[in-house]
Amino acid sequence: MQVSPSLQRLARQIHRALTPLLLLPILITALTGSFFPMLEALGVPEEQIKWMIRIHSGNFYLVNLKPVYPALVGLSTVVLALTGLTMYLRSARRQPVA
Repeated sequence: MQVSPSLQRLARQIHRALTPLLLLPILITALTGSFFPMLEALGVPEEQIKWMIRIHSGNFYLVNLKPVYPALVGLSTVVLALTGLTMYLRSARRQPVA
């Protein structure tokens, strides 16, 4: 698949600008979603770890993003994946396969 240089440049600019901002919600969701069931399986009482589910769903106590948080995380993942794939396809064309 060939990617035009202007599209590739735009993808790189979008990726570079948004990655630091969009990575945080993705990491928060991944970490809380992974650790909660592990801690639960280890027998940690739910009362001690239920804060993880609140954060996982976008309720950050002072700021409640619950109505938009799933869409933000999903859109962030799609945008970073598409721009990253665009950059990868461009670099893969430049490097010969051994």
